[in-house]
Amino acid sequence: KYELFTARGSTPIYIDAAYFEETQTGMFAPTRFGKGVSAGVLLAQSVRRGNCVFMVDPKGDKNLPYILEYEAKKAGKPFVYLDLTPEGKGSWDPFKGGTIRDRRARMLSTFKLEPGGTNADVYKSKERTVVDKVLATTDGSVRQMFEAVCAIVGKDDLSELRDGLSEWMQISTFTANRKRKGHSIEQSLLNGAVVYVKGSLNDGVIKRATRTYVSELIQESKRLDPQRKTHLTMFVDEVRFVMSNEIVDALATSAGFKTNMILATQAVSDLRNLEDKTIDG
Repeated sequence: KYELFTARGSTPIYIDAAYFEETQTGMFAPTRFGKGVSAGVLLAQSVRRGNCVFMVDPKGDKNLPYILEYEAKKAGKPFVYLDLTPEGKGSWDPFKGGTIRDRRARMLSTFKLEPGGTNADVYKSKERTVVDKVLATTDGSVRQMFEAVCAIVGKDDLSELRDGLSEWMQISTFTANRKRKGHSIEQSLLNGAVVYVKGSLNDGVIKRATRTYVSELIQESKRLDPQRKTHLTMFVDEVRFVMSNEIVDALATSAGFKTNMILATQAVSDLRNLEDKTIDG
């Protein structure tokens, strides 16, 4: 069983472990009301059960990385700390992992290039053609794709893709030719690792990167399901800022591929006022 909550002087509240891992969990509480403590309790138990654990925290927490690292070491599991901000620790290539169709989907979502039923669809169609060309001719790194797009798109032409990649190029976490060892979601899933990912609520590029990270995690958990030996417990804090269509779909389907999600935010009303206005709250 999982212990969910214990108030002072009261009997602990438990839930059957199999039920917990086959359903999705919503956690709603204002700041300073215990979401971080509850996350630590649930995720520590998940590590002890042998689960692969991913904690995606757009704002960062002082204690959770240490709790997860301690539990991972005690369980003999690899621990990964990834800070998406440029001053942080670690690096990650947002468009390298997974199948080419999954990588394409992440790029279209990240740079808002899906058809939207507006006059901009003709322009977006041309941009999608560029996406297909750069995915076919580069290694998928932000640096190579940016250079390939610049070679295709005129410098005076409007290009959401070129300008977006240019923004990502300014952040060392996502650029190639670096000394820092790159983080692989695929390897972490296959190794049953414990992973803590820190984002930022103040930087628009980092927020988009966090959303893209969660999308890749969901894609890869599905693709690698036959190969994964451990159940995946995924915790996403401040989900209002990183909600994506992939999370929406996974809420209905992830139990079928050994995954359960814990989604936390400050109030239920946050889910009707999402950061991404293209998603129906």
